[in-house]
Amino acid sequence: MPTNSALGGTPKLYYFDIGASGRGENLRVLFADAGIQYDQKNLPLNEEWVAFKEDLKKSGKNPAGTVPVLELNGESHFGTLPLLRYLAAKLGAYKGKTPEEDLFIDSVSDFVADWRSSWVAVFLNEKDKAAYAQKELPNNVEVIEKLLGKYDGPYFLGDNFTYADILAYQIVHDEELLDKLQKYPNLVRLKDAVEARPRLAEYFSQRE
Repeated sequence: MPTNSALGGTPKLYYFDIGASGRGENLRVLFADAGIQYDQKNLPLNEEWVAFKEDLKKSGKNPAGTVPVLELNGESHFGTLPLLRYLAAKLGAYKGKTPEEDLFIDSVSDFVADWRSSWVAVFLNEKDKAAYAQKELPNNVEVIEKLLGKYDGPYFLGDNFTYADILAYQIVHDEELLDKLQKYPNLVRLKDAVEARPRLAEYFSQRE
């Protein structure tokens, strides 16, 4: 099982102080499953975040001034999907076994990233919540359900647990749909498989 030795040190994660939701939680879930020890700085959505954002820009750690940011071995890295891909490469896990499999889970991950952007827009009242719930949200769930059917699950790549599974599980969690998946058998299988992973079962029991 991968340990911190594969990363060469102890990463430090910077993200908003918003509990078990948001992009940064995907990284925490991967760390939990892999048994990676990490430090974190939870940023409250106040003047502290504004100051941190400006420091990210001025220092060059992340000119975009966004989080999550991951510090590792004296360097700062940013971007949820790039970070997940990087960690998967370092750990030799959570990714496909062929270029075609990697392409597939990247396609899934890209779709989930677009879904999350819409979720954030609704959360920030930048998009009509009723219209989103009526059309866009059900369509997103249907797409993930179909994508999960490509391989003989429970994960997107069959028995191979990847960062795409984490991303999909987390957006369903953030949408508060985990107990509303009765019409989606593939998503139910994914949910059950993720929650049955020993380290994640322990992590989820502590985070809720």
